[in-house]
Amino acid sequence: MAAESASKTCVVCGQDVAGKPRVKDAAGRYMCAGACHEKAAAAAKQRAGGGTPAPPPKAPPVARPMGDGNVLGGLIAASPMLNSAMCTECGNPMPGGAVLCTRCGFNTQTGKSLRTAVIRDKQAKEPKAASGKYHNKYASGEAGPSFWKLLLVETLILSAVACLPLVGAEGFLVSLIVLAVASLIAWIGGTVAAFKNGQTIWGVCGVCMIVPLVNFVAGLGFLVFNLLFNEDKYSRSLYLATFIASFVFGAAIGIAIATGQTFDLFGRTLGG
Repeated sequence: MAAESASKTCVVCGQDVAGKPRVKDAAGRYMCAGACHEKAAAAAKQRAGGGTPAPPPKAPPVARPMGDGNVLGGLIAASPMLNSAMCTECGNPMPGGAVLCTRCGFNTQTGKSLRTAVIRDKQAKEPKAASGKYHNKYASGEAGPSFWKLLLVETLILSAVACLPLVGAEGFLVSLIVLAVASLIAWIGGTVAAFKNGQTIWGVCGVCMIVPLVNFVAGLGFLVFNLLFNEDKYSRSLYLATFIASFVFGAAIGIAIATGQTFDLFGRTLGG
């Protein structure tokens, strides 16, 4: 019994398997159940097959078509420049199948270049909005007559009225009233236009024309404003027309006095 127990040795690892889980093969040899038994079975299979079997050959990589689940590949495959050709005239790349070069107009079928011209639609110029800065514009985009037409007509009418002192004292009075009213309207209109268009300095200058001691300097400044910077064509033309007519009025009075006429102005007699 002791001899039988001593002979129960694992042929794989050499350990005594008496009292342990064990396996006995057909040749009467013992081995540990589990890992040693599996190693012995594998070695037996290799000996039965004549050596280590060769691993199976690897399958060649399968070519994956462009764009099959690949976004970048799809974009490249769809690009018209894959089969592009160079223009024989200017060297510009042309998409595959293109006949006409978009750069120089060369036709690959006819061998001739086409001339192209760009036609642009004419857009009506819109008047610029007043920005409060000094622009030498006189409402050319507004409805109604232009500034120069207004100035010409108003100057002719007021100059004709300014000549009335030549016909007598009544003409002098009518001329004086008309020119005074026209000057007042032009002054108010120009001052309001200056503040409205953001030209505050010129607006203050117009207001100061009624302030003693500074009215002369303010009047010169307001004249410069109407000559160069007033953006309202109506007040500007009327102001300049009354300014010109005032010289005609003075000349008419001088001629009338030289011919012996007299005029009564606020209790004072002119001429005689």
